[in-house]
Amino acid sequence: MLGFNQDKGIVGLDIGSHAIKAVELNSKRKRDRDVFEVVRIGYELLPHDAIVEGTIIDSTAVVETIKLIFEENKFKNRNIAISISGNSVIIKKIALPAMDKEELAESIVWEAKHNIPYPYEETNVDYAILRPPRGAEERNLDILLVAAKKDKIANYSNVVNQARKNLVAIDVDVFALQNSLEVNYPDEFQSKILAVINIGANITNVAVVERGT
Repeated sequence: MLGFNQDKGIVGLDIGSHAIKAVELNSKRKRDRDVFEVVRIGYELLPHDAIVEGTIIDSTAVVETIKLIFEENKFKNRNIAISISGNSVIIKKIALPAMDKEELAESIVWEAKHNIPYPYEETNVDYAILRPPRGAEERNLDILLVAAKKDKIANYSNVVNQARKNLVAIDVDVFALQNSLEVNYPDEFQSKILAVINIGANITNVAVVERGT
């Protein structure tokens, strides 16, 4: 999520069950890596039950709250990144035999259909290879399979669009936490075991990363 255009920056928007938080970031290159600067922050409470169990119920209230944050805190950037979570997001670690990209893509579809408790056609599916085989004796790929219901994605992207902002990135919240570790602690991220905890009003997320995976 943080790999945005350095000239344009981005606004990270956290649409929570209790409030909406926003942070505007600019970035520049320093010592051969990206350095991020917080230029504006905003926070506004949401009406009660505007969001219930991760689903936006009162979209008008959410849209108006997003607009209010931008107006009151004089946000200049219109490019938005958000994250999603909840029961509509499935994350599963699987192991598959080493194979070429075409075979892997077909296998991912099969695995998704058998590991996701929703119809495959109703989800967006992605995956990442956590660790390639190490040496000739190891033949399996460790893969992280991620699926999100399309209506969940639409539920959140619609309010951003209705607020007349440009949605440029959607991530799973726990991966956004992992990205923050990688950006802020690049050396430790690759060499140590790190953890970050996000305590929300209704949900607590914990991301534990061991040497970059």
